[in-house]
Amino acid sequence: MATNQDIINELRKSYAMELETVENYLANAIDLDGVRAEEIKKALLSDIEEELQHARKLGNRIKVLEGRLPGSLDLERTQRFLRPPKDSTDVIAVIKGAIRAEDEAIEQYKKLIKMCDPIDLVTQDLILEITAQEQAHRRQIYRVPLRVRTRRSQAAHRCSVTVTQPSWLFRQAGFPACSWPILSLLNESLQRRTGSLTSRCSLLAMRAKPCGAPADLR
Repeated sequence: MATNQDIINELRKSYAMELETVENYLANAIDLDGVRAEEIKKALLSDIEEELQHARKLGNRIKVLEGRLPGSLDLERTQRFLRPPKDSTDVIAVIKGAIRAEDEAIEQYKKLIKMCDPIDLVTQDLILEITAQEQAHRRQIYRVPLRVRTRRSQAAHRCSVTVTQPSWLFRQAGFPACSWPILSLLNESLQRRTGSLTSRCSLLAMRAKPCGAPADLR
């Protein structure tokens, strides 16, 4: 059966893990670049406050059990997998590292839950609460690539709708129906030249032209 000191030692280890995760989450949230990084940066920043709360609760419990809280020089550091990657656009490496950090925290807390039963049910209740929150963090981070893919699909669909229904874009830009045929011809010409649709800004700029075939479109 575990002793009070055994529980304190494991609480100290968990405390160090939470603080190390905060440091690495903050570093990655600042260091990552690119549009694809925005979702994971938001997820990491939102988790930092909860991880700090976990560390505070663990520290308070160590104090109640008459243990000593470790200072900066006493904190063990093991998360080599969560350091900012050399390529600041390597989002996948950060996601994998964050998931691994959450997995290791969950395993550490499961160990503590077993250790506390039945000698310290108060600490056990605290660790059960923290474990549930870590599992929610893991799920949130795990779903980041899915949210990115969903947003890309939605953007591609919007482009597809615009390509197949140019009249929809003309209507949104406020052009009268009598001008749609010639705008469609212009749009097809621009697609052949540039491979892209007339931008909304270009269409809005042309709204000042009279209905019919403007001189520069003949």
